[in-house]
Amino acid sequence: MPTPTSRARSVKFLDVRTPEEFAQGHAPGAVNVPVMLSSPGGMQANPAFLEALTSALPDAQQPMLVCCKAGGRSAKAAGMLSEAGYAQITDVLGGWNAWTAAALPEEK
Repeated sequence: MPTPTSRARSVKFLDVRTPEEFAQGHAPGAVNVPVMLSSPGGMQANPAFLEALTSALPDAQQPMLVCCKAGGRSAKAAGMLSEAGYAQITDVLGGWNAWTAAALPEEK
């Protein structure tokens, strides 16, 4: 019988797209912490990414899927997470485009 300390951790879905992209559709229960932000000059690194992430998902042992639109930003974010001590990171290859092409669950 499982004990409270031996319970499996559920997988968290970390969506690193911009808030505007996230609002157009995301995985159920996803947490949005953008690694890049839209600006008049184009996409800019989010200087508060790691601070916002550790606030939203403080457990560095929490298994998580990391997703962006096509895979570039999530790969960058996964590297940053690994360097910050997060241990169970899976990058969603192909990003949100692959997720929706596979008709996986989505909410808006």
